[in-house]
Amino acid sequence: MFCGNGTRNPCLINQETSAHPNVKLFVTHGGLLSITEAVYHGVPIVGIPVYGDQHSNMKIAEDNGYGIAVPFKHLTQKILSSAIEKVLSNHKFVESARRRSKALRDNPLDPLDKAIYGIEYVLRHNGAPHLRSSALQLNWFQYFLLDVIAAMAVLVTIVICSCGYCIRKKPNKKQKIK
Repeated sequence: MFCGNGTRNPCLINQETSAHPNVKLFVTHGGLLSITEAVYHGVPIVGIPVYGDQHSNMKIAEDNGYGIAVPFKHLTQKILSSAIEKVLSNHKFVESARRRSKALRDNPLDPLDKAIYGIEYVLRHNGAPHLRSSALQLNWFQYFLLDVIAAMAVLVTIVICSCGYCIRKKPNKKQKIK
């Protein structure tokens, strides 16, 4: 983490830094935790996604208007500077980030209370079998979709055989002329 004067300070934690009122922009790789922290604190994002879910996370940020993605393979100082300048100069990014922050914070329970409630719920209901996925009850051939693949193969075979039969039974024009 770098401070405003460019010096590195490893003691600063992202959560504390993004919460600071002087933070106007958060430059990130686009990971889920980084974006969640920025959104929680209402800070717009400039993201440089590299791999995995980072691309889709930044796409969501762009679609919702609280961030801009800069492709890593096209990253230059000029492109990054213009993206930062665009976010800082356009107040719509801040408005979108604050709107998303308000929606994210609007929960009746904090996350720890939700987790405690979930655990206690499962304990009260003997493992909560009604919440288990019905996929656990599938046969192995259903799990691997072999029944669907077999049905599709039969359908394709019928279509191909029907086309072949129609082509063979088509009358030959030369035979009609004689």
